[in-house]
Amino acid sequence: MLSTILSTLLLLTSTLAIAIPQPSPPNLSLTARAVDPTLVPSFGIQRGIKINGTADCAGLNGKAIPCQCPPKRSAFLAKLNEFVDQGNALGVPISFPEGNGEQSAQERKRAFIVTLQNLEGKGKGCPLVSTTFGSL
Repeated sequence: MLSTILSTLLLLTSTLAIAIPQPSPPNLSLTARAVDPTLVPSFGIQRGIKINGTADCAGLNGKAIPCQCPPKRSAFLAKLNEFVDQGNALGVPISFPEGNGEQSAQERKRAFIVTLQNLEGKGKGCPLVSTTFGSL
């Protein structure tokens, strides 16, 4: 008799487990926001211009910079988009407002500089003198 009760209980339990509707998981997919590339100025420095007698290249006002700087625009835009989508660049909060005001322009400038200096990891990027961003 005990085995009949256990069998019935097991059958009911498995039937209930199947019959109970399970909630669907929430939709957590986010849509990436693409930065408007027309709001990203040119670097203003040509990449790969060697300084005579050195392994360095010339940045703003002839200052020495790594020859891989400034980065390729496509790589810079991809990293900027990544950081803007995350809302931070390796722990440094950034935003990219598209407004015309001075505050929006300053926030974008900050996003450019933080992205430039952290392209390949925290503190591993290009120096500010590899662009004219400082004068924006």
